[in-house]
Amino acid sequence: MKSFRLSAVLSLDSGNGICYSVNIPSSTSSSKSGDIFFQIKGPTSARWIALGEGSGMSGSNIFVIYSSADGKSVTLSPRSGTGHTEPGFNSGAEVTLLDGSGITDGQMVANIKCSNCNSWNGGSLDVTSSSSPWIWAMKSGSAINSDNTKSHIDQHDNMGSFTFDLTQATGGSSDNPFSGVTTPSGSDPSATGSGSNPSSTGSNGWGFPFGPYGGGPYGGYGGNGNNGNNGNNGNSGQNGNSGSGSGSSAAYATSPQKLQSIRTAHCIIMSLTFLVLLPAGALLMRTSLPGRVYIHAAAQLFSFTLGVVGFGLGIWYIRTTKQALKEQPHYILGTTVIAMLFLQPVFGFIHHALYLQRQEKTFMTHIHVWYGRLIFILALANGALGIKLGKSFHGGMQAATIAYSVIAAIMGTLYISVVLFAKWREGKQEEKVERPHRRRSRRSERRARTRSESGSGSEEVGGRYG
Repeated sequence: MKSFRLSAVLSLDSGNGICYSVNIPSSTSSSKSGDIFFQIKGPTSARWIALGEGSGMSGSNIFVIYSSADGKSVTLSPRSGTGHTEPGFNSGAEVTLLDGSGITDGQMVANIKCSNCNSWNGGSLDVTSSSSPWIWAMKSGSAINSDNTKSHIDQHDNMGSFTFDLTQATGGSSDNPFSGVTTPSGSDPSATGSGSNPSSTGSNGWGFPFGPYGGGPYGGYGGNGNNGNNGNNGNSGQNGNSGSGSGSSAAYATSPQKLQSIRTAHCIIMSLTFLVLLPAGALLMRTSLPGRVYIHAAAQLFSFTLGVVGFGLGIWYIRTTKQALKEQPHYILGTTVIAMLFLQPVFGFIHHALYLQRQEKTFMTHIHVWYGRLIFILALANGALGIKLGKSFHGGMQAATIAYSVIAAIMGTLYISVVLFAKWREGKQEEKVERPHRRRSRRSERRARTRSESGSGSEEVGGRYG
């Protein structure tokens, strides 16, 4: 990483096409309180970009930018770092987007004035420090396109820490020190300005989304500090500048690749379980297979076990990444569906026992059947919520959306068709059974009527002739 002195603005190029700039007005420096200004600039290929005051995730004062709903401006989301969790929205931040902010020529720019960044819940900023600690992060991917300042942000692709020499950023009294100032884009770091190279070091205390792979829950790869991408250690000492870097394993030594694999496995297993296996197992009871009751029970127990495994993977992912997902509808409804699933084998056993005893459908038959259908409907909706959540984190997912929709439509149509056909077939069978019975009943009625009429005549004759 390299810093640049532009008038009273100190800029730092992260080496990823992203540039961070800061200005401390003279009045703020002398009084050690007041407004400060900073700029976040980067390519639109970044899903989000963030800058934070502090040396680590815990207690940091974070500012995240991403594209607005119309794709023409940027949304500024102030957040508070509270540890190894997704930073929550900071409603107490007094921040303003200044003129010049927006998206132009493939660049997101946020010119920001902060009126209470000198201190916050968790830390403070020494505006006269020559080694002020800051953190940064970014995530590549499709645009978020949201005006919601509380939009969820996914795990970073790149991140790091650095120190700003704020004495070089002090001066001026402009209401917008970035107006008319061109900061380096990162494509040619040597093109503008000169200045000291701030140190850039990995940290063991960071978590989502700023935790370098050398520390925090995404730790596991050490680096040598000579190249920020070597060993994924948080861009320590980017591109051989004078900064130094280090990385070390942390308690959660889980690579992004493994996290991606776990997330994918969760999606596939849960979709397979609730979209294919459980409905197919229910349809087995509508066939004429010998021993279908036991095949049905075994298939459903296997699907039940698979669903619990998939749910466990989801819980493991949340606990490992410590993302704030427990308030998400997908998590709430998914937990509800799994809890409901535990009752279904019990209902099935009671239904079967009563059927063997009475040789006919009972109230438990209807409970077991319709309870299963309710689980299927809720699981279907929860899968859609999961895809929606995935889109908010990762973007894209068009293929997953199409595949899920097609399979859901096929299974839904197949299930309804088989149930209706089975009902029609049962009706036909009942009609075949009832038709001879009705004929026998009509013959019996005619015989009874004949006997009755014959008996009445005899009585009349006897009476007359008695």
